[in-house]
Amino acid sequence: MAGVMLFPASPYKDTRITVVSVIGKETSNNLKSFTINQLLLDQNSAFGCGTWSLENGSPISVDAFFSPESSILYLLVNGINDARTQSYLFASGRFRDKSFFEKMAIVEMESIHLLHIVFILSHLVILIEQSCRFDTEWLRTLKAVKYLRIKAESIVKSTLADHCPGCPKIWMEEGRLAVPKMLFAFHRSPLRADLGAAKRNELLEKLEKSLEGQLVSLLKHHKIVDKHSPESALACLPQYQMNLPIFSPKRDKLLSR
Repeated sequence: MAGVMLFPASPYKDTRITVVSVIGKETSNNLKSFTINQLLLDQNSAFGCGTWSLENGSPISVDAFFSPESSILYLLVNGINDARTQSYLFASGRFRDKSFFEKMAIVEMESIHLLHIVFILSHLVILIEQSCRFDTEWLRTLKAVKYLRIKAESIVKSTLADHCPGCPKIWMEEGRLAVPKMLFAFHRSPLRADLGAAKRNELLEKLEKSLEGQLVSLLKHHKIVDKHSPESALACLPQYQMNLPIFSPKRDKLLSR
């Protein structure tokens, strides 16, 4: 997977930045790029919203956008657990000589390695779900990323020592640049559309707390977050601002879906 830097990085080499990554499945009429462009408000062209086609090559990729005003680098991760990735596997001539399980293993390994890089670089990872429920397949993927991070920790430390001799000591100790906080965004609410606005708002807080409780329990059970052993955890959860309504500017519209 190769990338091209579309903005001049040298003027910001001494700038302290925050890295925000966005992962999750998407559909042709509900793109993560469109959601993030909405979040950026006046920067609506930050990420292209074009549709992937077979001629574009592997859909597993990362798009980047740097906001000089806020010193935030956004990483948009494409193709992980997406249906279009399966289409690419079986329509591309690249995998013609591979069996079904070999094809699935190739794309799974490519996805896990990409997510490993994303998680050791990011300060915040936002997982966007297309429905109103959390897809537990992500637990298996995140566990695999966690084990790869632990396995590759010595390699990352060695690479930092060789190519970044002046890096912060904690990077060398942890074998990563940050321990990302995880946030979850759901495109659709399970609340009925025929409920009045007052009732929806009343139930919304209970819904957010319920979803939060379920997600925290799942992540702790699978040790993706682990306050007792943070050095082996893949990520952490916000401690003081829970139930963050990421789509608050469009909340009424989203709840009416």
